[in-house]
Amino acid sequence: MSELQGVFITGTDTDVGKTVVTAALLRAFARQQKKAVGIKPVQTGVYGLGDPSGDAARYSAALSPVHWEWVSTSEMYAFSLAASPNLAAATEGKTISIAMLQSELRENVEDRFALVEGAGGIMVPLTDRELTIDLVESLGLPVLLVVENRIGSVNHALLSIAMLKQRDIPLAAIVCTHKDDAGVSSDEMRYVLDSTVRLLEKEGDVYVLPYMPGLWDHTDDSEKARENVCNILEP
Repeated sequence: MSELQGVFITGTDTDVGKTVVTAALLRAFARQQKKAVGIKPVQTGVYGLGDPSGDAARYSAALSPVHWEWVSTSEMYAFSLAASPNLAAATEGKTISIAMLQSELRENVEDRFALVEGAGGIMVPLTDRELTIDLVESLGLPVLLVVENRIGSVNHALLSIAMLKQRDIPLAAIVCTHKDDAGVSSDEMRYVLDSTVRLLEKEGDVYVLPYMPGLWDHTDDSEKARENVCNILEP
């Protein structure tokens, strides 16, 4: 079996911007005319495969017709309960396993660079016995960690980095996202955000993108920032 080429995209929590980052990178790969596929192995809180509110649909929305020559999207399992995959699957009388996910994921990738987006964080249960980190380890992929850069995020980020180091899973890069924090002045927030980026660079010993530009920000600087991350993931 050929070695899988790609990166596993995980976050410090749910709703930290993993899907936006995945979609942005998928578009950046297409702009550079590189073959890639955005894959969501397991998603919860949606009404089945093909749900227009699902992550694969959001990947597609970020792409223009010209991009489809180079990239594609795929989703594998979807459950309606908004919970961890093991609980969501159980409520529908279904089971998933890392062996199943690994086999189907490889079939979906073919010869393309895989952007595999996990559900929630690195320690989310996939089954009663298996965690997301076990899937990452079995795939042999490095990790891109998405961190919502806000007050309180450092603990989650450092714990995620520590678990990856414990399993000898390579950390490829860190991408920061940001939402406004009420009650914090711009000067104070800038100090917090900048300090967090410096700490992540030190502890992760990898490139940290301080801020991922929005999907609809098409300025040259924003496109270059996204493409720089792609070049780090696939030199």
